[in-house]
Amino acid sequence: MKLKNKIIMNTKQHINTYVFGLALILSLLSSPVLKADIDGEAPKDGGYHETGAMGSIQITNEAIIHSKDGSGNNVFTETFEIRLAKAANKCWELQEGNTANKTPIELFECSGTDRQQWIIDEQQYIRPVKDPTKCVGPKRGNRYEGATIELVDCEDEEFLMWEYDPVTQTFQPGDDFEKCLQVEDGSTENGTSLELSDCDGSNDQKWLIE
Repeated sequence: MKLKNKIIMNTKQHINTYVFGLALILSLLSSPVLKADIDGEAPKDGGYHETGAMGSIQITNEAIIHSKDGSGNNVFTETFEIRLAKAANKCWELQEGNTANKTPIELFECSGTDRQQWIIDEQQYIRPVKDPTKCVGPKRGNRYEGATIELVDCEDEEFLMWEYDPVTQTFQPGDDFEKCLQVEDGSTENGTSLELSDCDGSNDQKWLIE
């Protein structure tokens, strides 16, 4: 009789443990944040969560996520300007509107023209609207102090995958989180080059995506 009661008690404990575990899993699956992480949808906080080789990152709703059409081609839904936070009337611009390789990216007064419009895709490539086959990257892939920023062909390279931190407002190449993108010499003049430098938290390295 004691053995029978013990078996019944153990069985009830296993059932209770199973029911609790199932309830916990269902609760987690219904979480808006987890659903966003699984489905790639924007959670209620307005951000977009993406998990990949670099770990979990969060992109604010200023960033652009593209989808694919029925043929599997990329469809970019929005474009944005990238402005210098300390001089928000100055934007990234393709020098003279060119899209050739090695075209410098420079600071210029915001004009709303296509030479100042950018796409940030889900892999963190920054592409000019004028030619989305090109990407923004450091000259010759260098990450040294003062390396200038220019257009290159998009390739599967981490230094072309920029991490934007909405808290510090910085852009960092995906393979070197000690470097940040900044304006040369802290200048806000039209034609100022963009370059890589050690991250120092200065206003020269803070950007707005709008």
